[in-house]
Amino acid sequence: MIRLRTGFQMLLVGCLVVLLSSLAPMAQVAHGGGGDEGTAQTQGDNSIWSQMNRYLESLFGNEAAVPGGGHQSGAGKRVGLQAGHWRYQESPPPLNAQTGTSGGGKTEPEVTLDIAQRTAKILEDKGYAVDILPAWFPKGYSADAVVAIHADGAANPEARGFFADRYSRSAIPEADDRFMTIMDEEYAAATGLPFKYRSTDGSRYYYGYTLVRVKTPMALIETGFLTNEVDRQIIVDDPDRSAQGIAAGIDRFLTQ
Repeated sequence: MIRLRTGFQMLLVGCLVVLLSSLAPMAQVAHGGGGDEGTAQTQGDNSIWSQMNRYLESLFGNEAAVPGGGHQSGAGKRVGLQAGHWRYQESPPPLNAQTGTSGGGKTEPEVTLDIAQRTAKILEDKGYAVDILPAWFPKGYSADAVVAIHADGAANPEARGFFADRYSRSAIPEADDRFMTIMDEEYAAATGLPFKYRSTDGSRYYYGYTLVRVKTPMALIETGFLTNEVDRQIIVDDPDRSAQGIAAGIDRFLTQ
């Protein structure tokens, strides 16, 4: 939503909001009372809020959009979030033995699933359809973007930081490079964790890249070290910040 530029526009919109808010309950009743069908209709393209937005946009352009009736950035788009090592037991060998790392009393699957679920909520609020994927999922999965969420671990408790990576054999290297770069930027901004690119065969040739449909944009993100006390303050104690960074990266990639 872009802010209105003049006091007159603010006054006009304020009057329309008050008027149409009073009419909204009557419109819902007319479309089927308080049931699910009526709610769905009042939230659709022909709702009072949508009609008001179209009217205001005809007068002032997109500047006049108001909350509740604007276009959701994720409408019509699907995102896959793979929670690293979650349900690893269901994977074929040798993946069914890869439990992930642990630290501070938490396992990697616990942490990645928590972050994935929080990220999904943010994206769903923006209109995206979101699938939370386990360690192994059917080959050929298709979405507008996929992110594999992982956490790192090391024998050295001082090792810390995050990074995103992409498939070295990507069929869409320019798109995946852009996705990876955006993820790095947004995650750093949201979490304050240091970016430390430490690409490995595990991140460049990650098996998950081969499970998605060819030309599906996909990035892997190592969200931080579970074995580092400082990184755990984000990915374990304040996972909403990790989720915000991942969600912002996905939304920016798919809308810009």
